[in-house]
Amino acid sequence: MEQAEIFVSRADMRAALDALEIEKDAILLTHSSLKACGKIEGGAEGVIDAIVDTVPDGTVVFPALVHTNWATVYEDWYMDRPSEVGYITEVFRKQPGTLRSNQATHSVTARGALAKELTSGDHSIGTRIGIFGDTPFSRESAWEKMYLSREKYGVRAYTLMWGIDLNTFTFKHLIEYIYVEEMLAKISDPELKEDILSDMCIYPVPAGATFHWRHWPMFKSEVAFDKVFLPEGIGRITPLGKEHLRLVDTYEAVKRGIALLHEDPYRWAVPYARPWLDRLYKAIDK
Repeated sequence: MEQAEIFVSRADMRAALDALEIEKDAILLTHSSLKACGKIEGGAEGVIDAIVDTVPDGTVVFPALVHTNWATVYEDWYMDRPSEVGYITEVFRKQPGTLRSNQATHSVTARGALAKELTSGDHSIGTRIGIFGDTPFSRESAWEKMYLSREKYGVRAYTLMWGIDLNTFTFKHLIEYIYVEEMLAKISDPELKEDILSDMCIYPVPAGATFHWRHWPMFKSEVAFDKVFLPEGIGRITPLGKEHLRLVDTYEAVKRGIALLHEDPYRWAVPYARPWLDRLYKAIDK
């Protein structure tokens, strides 16, 4: 017997979001799946309205990432390029008043009090070496600004997972970039450091090349949510329809994630990163 589709009303969304107790002036970044929780009243616009109403004095942010054509992504980038991370993100991107950051792989869109601040800036300032290129998580990136929002702007930043787990938590890459930056700083031999970097497989890869994920310590953020973030009060969860809303304090989650990688990278990085981690740890100054 076919199961009836679950209907999620505007009142349901309001109750779930209120249960997460998000400050009205907060920065709220949302990763989303429109269908995960059930049939949403108002569709994508209904979800966006509910999120906007959650932080009326704050800033609403959605990712607008690129997931295709990695070999030429930096050459092909243009500001009106569609978001490739879900229907809700593309609807929000096209709505009046939405601003977008000018970065090829990991741009964000934003509206509200700090939208202009978060989406502006020169991404070549304070670059970090990493798998997607050296500008996505630079010190002038939107991700860094959200991470340090308490210090910079006096407001908290949260990441909301709408019907999905933390596997797609983009801040996990900021965690990885900072961890790798801190580890590389421990290698004094320039030739050895260059050898480690050459084995990391940095984007953009040459056209037709094969990309090996094993060359980067991807952080297991979905595991950290259940094992660390929830028990330590960094994360919260509440039901909505047939799924859940998951929320993390962005600063606390990033800071804790970096610490976890330093404490035990073999537990918290994906298994196929181990050969590269072995080389990294052998190279650092003792």
